[in-house]
Amino acid sequence: MVAFLAIASYSLHKKEKGNELLHELVRRSEDHERWVNSNIVYVFNALGDFTSALRWLGIARQTNDVGLITWDVDPLFKATRTYLQQQQNAAPDYAGAEKQIIDLLTRDMPKLPYHNIEHVYDVLSAAVAIVEIEKVNEDEMKLLRLAALCHDMGFIYSSSNHEERGAQMARELLPAFALTLGQIEIIANMILATKLPQSPKTRLEKILCDADLDYLGRDDFYETGDKLLEEMKTGGVVETDREWNIMQKTFLESHRYHTDFSKANREPNKQERLQEISMKLKNRS
Repeated sequence: MVAFLAIASYSLHKKEKGNELLHELVRRSEDHERWVNSNIVYVFNALGDFTSALRWLGIARQTNDVGLITWDVDPLFKATRTYLQQQQNAAPDYAGAEKQIIDLLTRDMPKLPYHNIEHVYDVLSAAVAIVEIEKVNEDEMKLLRLAALCHDMGFIYSSSNHEERGAQMARELLPAFALTLGQIEIIANMILATKLPQSPKTRLEKILCDADLDYLGRDDFYETGDKLLEEMKTGGVVETDREWNIMQKTFLESHRYHTDFSKANREPNKQERLQEISMKLKNRS
């Protein structure tokens, strides 16, 4: 009923009232109320805002919204169904998707010492380098690029469970660029695989996971690590350099690279850093 009232308000040019009712629906969705999201699709369908309608359609599908049972026949979804069919018949706009994500990150990504837009670009660059050896096809490369750009996007909201949030944001943003649901899930699963401890299953997931921790085996290990240390000290995760070195030693001992490129080009240097940190801890014991 709230959705229908919002649609009626907009139709009667009572925009302020329509916005108030739409915001109520969004708040109820944020509170995880069941079966709200498909009603938000109703509103954006009526407004002709198909980009927003598709974003909320993605959310409704993720929450198994019961209102989607009538998706194929409900006239209140018709305009969005038609738009989606046109999008699915179109070629995916990978470049447009990359631009929107970069614009979002540039505007909203927090200016943390380590988890910032520079880190996102570093992961993208590392993924491209790994791909030169791993030999993925052109379409896979485009999906990998989008996943690399999205992999820490959840930090816009919180560092906690940022992988899950980033995957959800990808599901919300990408339908507007004519990517299929299957392609979007490949991207979402790549993002989720980077959560520590990493759990990659597919080749693309393995590439992104190795790209995310590429610095562990590079010459800028200490420079990059200092940025992460600063971030962790600010967040109260560690207090002293010794605590940090203990954490690094434990992590390096448990970490494994997954691709042939990283095993050959990053693992040896990583082991050297592990030995150096172990000696620092031993000399102070």
